Amino acid sequence: MSNREAYRQFCREIPDLPIFLEPWYLEAARQQESWDVALVRHQERVVAALPYFFKQKYFFRMITQPVFVKHMGPVLAPDRRSLRHQHAHYRQLIEQLPSVHGFKQHFHPGITNWLPFYWAGYRQTQRYTYRLELEDLDLVWKNIAGNKRREINRAEEQLHLRHDLPLEELYRVNKMSFDRQGLSVPYSLAQLQKLDEALQEHRARQLFFAECTGCI
Repeated sequence: MSNREAYRQFCREIPDLPIFLEPWYLEAARQQESWDVALVRHQERVVAALPYFFKQKYFFRMITQPVFVKHMGPVLAPDRRSLRHQHAHYRQLIEQLPSVHGFKQHFHPGITNWLPFYWAGYRQTQRYTYRLELEDLDLVWKNIAGNKRREINRAEEQLHLRHDLPLEELYRVNKMSFDRQGLSVPYSLAQLQKLDEALQEHRARQLFFAECTGCI
């Protein structure tokens, strides 16, 4: 069994796996990159994994972060998440990574310990991801700053939320942001369509369009 196939089976045991680390998502999101995964086994059972993308550019081989993949990082089985297991398994995963000229991953917010990577010579930049608990929307609304609540109320009067416009329209609107900055869109419509098809197949996507009804 290949590492990728073993990873697919392992992911079925992870109830809180981020969508960006789903095997089907990794396959749909890749562009020129290839992906593979480092695995740690205990008594024939996979207990830890670190998927990664790599690409070759000229003489340089890099582990990189594709444009559609926002978070990556190690994944541990639910019963192997103690600090002791983290240190041991992260080290084992790092030892399996191929020899490359550069490594860059944005770890998912569930990763709060990167010491084994520091000990192995990696460097880290701290970034923050804010996640809202949406079970109580009244509480969420109460904790939004007053000026932001006024802006939201004003937007509700001017904007109409739609889900029925085609993917091509989403790409066109997104491309306008890059055009204004004189930049090229980092992905093609065909690449976006490939990802969208996989997301639809797994019932994991929704398009949102805010259409202005009272704007000039």
